Amino acid sequence: MDVRSLTVAARLGCSWGRVTLRRYAIRDPQNVSARGCGFLIEHCYMWKFVVFAYASVALAQSVTPTVVASGLQVPYRVMLTPRGSLLVSEGGAENNGGRISVVSRGGNRTTLLAGLPSGKNTESQAFIGPTGLAYRNRILYIVIANGDSDVAGPTPGTTIPNPKGTASPLLSSVLAVRFSDDIDMVTGPFTLAPKDHQTIADGNTVTLTSGGDRAEVALLANFQDFTPSATTIYKHSDPYAIAFDPNSREYVYVVDAGQDAIVRISRETGRMRTMLRIPPIPSSVPGPPVSDPVPNSITPYGNQFLVTQLTGFPFTTGASRVSLFDPRTRELTPFITSLTNAMQVLYIPRGAERARFLVLEFSNNFLSTPPGPGRLLLYDTTAGRPLVEGLPAPTSMEYDSSSGEVFITDLTGRLLSVKLPN
Repeated sequence: MDVRSLTVAARLGCSWGRVTLRRYAIRDPQNVSARGCGFLIEHCYMWKFVVFAYASVALAQSVTPTVVASGLQVPYRVMLTPRGSLLVSEGGAENNGGRISVVSRGGNRTTLLAGLPSGKNTESQAFIGPTGLAYRNRILYIVIANGDSDVAGPTPGTTIPNPKGTASPLLSSVLAVRFSDDIDMVTGPFTLAPKDHQTIADGNTVTLTSGGDRAEVALLANFQDFTPSATTIYKHSDPYAIAFDPNSREYVYVVDAGQDAIVRISRETGRMRTMLRIPPIPSSVPGPPVSDPVPNSITPYGNQFLVTQLTGFPFTTGASRVSLFDPRTRELTPFITSLTNAMQVLYIPRGAERARFLVLEFSNNFLSTPPGPGRLLLYDTTAGRPLVEGLPAPTSMEYDSSSGEVFITDLTGRLLSVKLPN
């Protein structure tokens, strides 16, 4: 099998600490792709770790995924459309080259929206822009991460704004794109011009056309890029995932992985309210005193939310978790613990049968050389079991209840499919 080197985004657990990356090759343990990728962390100055009590994970034979599509440009999120196509947010291959792609079940990729804000991270050298996605009533909400807005400060462990400026004034924001028809009916591509970014940042709506279709792009919310920090000079914002409020049609909730915050945003006015700043987690072992929680996905669960907490350096095995967030009380409580680099959780109700939960882990050992692969865990009892092992840098997943498939993106640029067992 051909093995190639690929520099990939360190956002997933690294840019919340200060890291330097080198490129190296890693073989695909599942042997389903000719490409490999990996990180090699040379320096990480911010102390971010925590250890919790371990829960049991039963051993099971791993399922081999099917490759649906490849060649995606740094995919961060996958989402089903109402008619079953797959939307994928991608960081792109150049500044402001972020895009939203539509991928058919047969693997055909077309561009829905291009020219989205994206900036080349100064350390990972990967382009970071569109991440979280949510769709309702012909409006697509797109979370834009912080891109190239920050750089290492003058001393180890510090962060300052990029002195060279940023690729776009729309980094660290949420965009609302209103289509003239249902998202499965519009063809695209709709393309933002560079000048459109400032127009949108100024509070104006940009109307794009493609054939007979129309897309109106507006700014829903603009996150404060930085807040002062006594220990790191500045702490940057990094909005990463979004979900609709299960209790009200007015709001969406966004997790900010840089600020360790859960933010509520009015879909009508754009007013933002920080519902919770997740405190650092004390360490129970010798070494760094605390770890940043790093919330990186949010999923409705009844009238509450499930929030994954990746945790930061040194990404200790068993330190990550899924927490339950109650928006009414603004309380956060542990739900699934003893995880490692959790990226996303999905809740799968099954009527009278016991519900299932899926947890996607980015790496089983992020600091090894090369870092260990990720995996997909299935919880249909209190003891989870690995469903898919050996995933190279998985970033997101989506479940299709009609087919029983789980779709997974990874940083080698693939979209994978896995059939859930009965």
